[in-house]
Amino acid sequence: MFSETGVIIALTHVLVPFMILSVWASLQRLDPQVENAAISLGATPSAVLRRVVLPQVVPGILSGAVIVFALAASAFATPAIIGGRRLKVAATLAYDEFLNTLNWPLGAVVATLLLIALVAAVVTSNRLIERRYAQVFE
Repeated sequence: MFSETGVIIALTHVLVPFMILSVWASLQRLDPQVENAAISLGATPSAVLRRVVLPQVVPGILSGAVIVFALAASAFATPAIIGGRRLKVAATLAYDEFLNTLNWPLGAVVATLLLIALVAAVVTSNRLIERRYAQVFE
């Protein structure tokens, strides 16, 4: 409680299901016949995982990472409850600047920087995912 480690553990506990659902959805789309074909051609189970399964799951991993990053970066309630008043993350800092100290310009800057960071992360990962799909389907 009231520490950065506590906030990290709490956010991990809250956000892991979002990552699991994203990866699970991409695993559901895998064709088991491709894995069977790799095994019948002499690939070891670790080679099948590394060369067949993992490349097809990477878009799900990247999508889950974007979702978790966006939710963690904009989290307000969990850091406010677990971290207390001493620990500041971007969302709680913007809240305090807007409502407690009435420093609207600094609160606006913090909120804008958070928005820019989130948009940059989403656009970058989207380009990676699109590049990955372009290589797979060419």
